[in-house]
This record gives sequence, structure tokens and C-alpha cells, in this order.
Amino acid sequence: MIRRTSDRYTIVISCTSRKPIVLSFRPAIALVILALGVGLPFAAVFTAFSYAQQNTRLAQRNVQLTQEAGNILERLEALETKIGILKDRQDRQGTIRDSSHLNPDPALQTSSLQDKPKTRPEVMLSVARDKIPSLLQLLQRKTLPISEETYLREKARPTGMPIAQKAKISSLFGLRPDGMGWGYELHQGIDFIAPYGSPVYVTAPGTVEKAGWDQSFGNRVVVDHGYGHRTLYAHLEKLVVTEGMVLDRSHIIGYLGSTGRSREPHLHYGVYRNGYVVDPKDYLN
Repeated sequence: MIRRTSDRYTIVISCTSRKPIVLSFRPAIALVILALGVGLPFAAVFTAFSYAQQNTRLAQRNVQLTQEAGNILERLEALETKIGILKDRQDRQGTIRDSSHLNPDPALQTSSLQDKPKTRPEVMLSVARDKIPSLLQLLQRKTLPISEETYLREKARPTGMPIAQKAKISSLFGLRPDGMGWGYELHQGIDFIAPYGSPVYVTAPGTVEKAGWDQSFGNRVVVDHGYGHRTLYAHLEKLVVTEGMVLDRSHIIGYLGSTGRSREPHLHYGVYRNGYVVDPKDYLN
């Protein structure tokens, strides 16, 4: 005979002087209640932990976006500063007749972004990213010609010593007693004393404007460097350049001597700016 397993259980709780309490239930229902009692707290803990992890990731992403947006904003400010510097330099040099075309389009201005943003990092980052290509294009279109012009001007400026050997300055720019005993004269350059025959170098690229004899300066060379700059090299013993020659910086133009109005071997070095004589001392370094 096959015994059937009971599908119900009965629990009797008996108390003295009281009526017994009888509980009858099915095993399946008991298991469900037990599972719910244990599973629900565990599910709640797991859900809370998942939310905490998600919040941490979102916070980290928020910090990352904020830092990235800040870096892009710094790049925007640096680009705008560079445009401003180059624009100001060109304005000072008089190469721009109308500088209004260098002002960035209002759509490219980042002044509103320079203050500490109060919006979502994602929005701020998107705005910054959208502005960078246009600003870079503006920088390339507007400032490269300015940079080229500035480079050519700086290159044309006479710089350095016209004599490579160690030379002594015997007479500075300014008033000095006239060599013929007639009061004072304006000495329009600097005199360098160096060994006879020392090579003399041009101090900036340019074209030889004059090369030959002068009653006062003897054998002399005048070089036109462009942008209003000219230099004079006088009292040379020998010239090695001719008029019209194009020279690079530090090209030898002749050798030190004592020709013309000269009492000893020396080089008279003069600098002219826009047709006016200036103190060469400001151009030696």
C-alpha cells in the first residue's frame, strides 16, 4: 500500500485553562512566506547598493566633465589672448588701416564663458567644443599674415656688433669736440677700434644702397634693410660688396681701415630710422 504525503500541516498551541490554538497550512504557502521574509530585505539592500554605485559614477562623470570643460575654456582664453596680442602689435606698427576686421565674430566671443559657469557641465562642454574650431579658423585666417609681417619687421632690424673680434668703443653717439678745432659736432654713430683689416659684417639682411668713396667717410657702405632701417659702415680699407647686392645677416662687406677723415684705424657705424640718425647703442644687443 502506497502512503500519500500529507499536503497540509497542523500546529496545535495548547495553553493551560485556555482553548488550544490550531493552525493548519500547506507546505508550499509556508515556503513562500519564508522566502518573502528573507528575500525582500536582501532585495532592498541590493537595490540601495546599486543606486549608490550609480550615484558615485554620475558624480565622478560630473567632475570629469567639469574639468574637461574648464580646460577647453582655458584654451579658448589663450587663443583670444594671442589674437589680441598680435592685433595690438600690428596696430602699433601701423600695418593695419582698419583693424575692425580682426574683432572676432560675436558668436565666437567667450566672455560669457570666462565667468564661473553655473550651468550643467555637459552643456558648458558642448558650447566650448563648438566654439574651438571657429576660433582656431579665425586665428589662422587673421593672425598668420600678422605673424609674417611681424617676423619680417623684426628680421629687418639691425642687431648685434658689426665687428666679430673684441672691439673697443672710442667714441659714442652725440656731441663731441670737432676734430678740426671748430667747436662741437654731432657724432652720428659709434666708433669701434679693432685691429687693422678686421672683417666688418652687416648687422641685418638688406640690399647695398651705396658702396664707394666719400670725402668724409672714405670707403663706406650703406645698406637698406627695409621698413625704414639703414646702416652705415665707414672708413673701410677695402670693400667686398657692390651696389645692388642682396646680403644676408653677418655677410662681410669690407675690412676695417682708416680712410677719409680718420686719424687711426677704426669703424664708424651708423644706424638710420625712417631717414633720421639714431643712437646705434640701442641696436647692439
